[in-house]
Amino acid sequence: MSTLADIRRHADQYPAPATVDDDTPDGHFLVAARVLGIVTTYLCVGAPNVGDAVIVGRIEWHDATTAWAYRGSGIKGGRLLTGWIDSAEAFAAMVTS
Repeated sequence: MSTLADIRRHADQYPAPATVDDDTPDGHFLVAARVLGIVTTYLCVGAPNVGDAVIVGRIEWHDATTAWAYRGSGIKGGRLLTGWIDSAEAFAAMVTS
């Protein structure tokens, strides 16, 4: 199980501070980082900015029109999610499927 501390360790630069917005499921927060050259938004559960918060999924932003969403607790890997239209749907699927 990977955590916020793992994101910090593997990020090409130190990740952005944790955020919560209208798309974020209750009890979760988002962290954006560039990992292996790919801008990635991680969905974590736990206290924001605490290293042991667990990754539950991510969206990789490959370019302006291509993004892939994955459910799973790893920096990479996990189960590819299909059929989502926006980030709110992808994040919801990460915590319910």
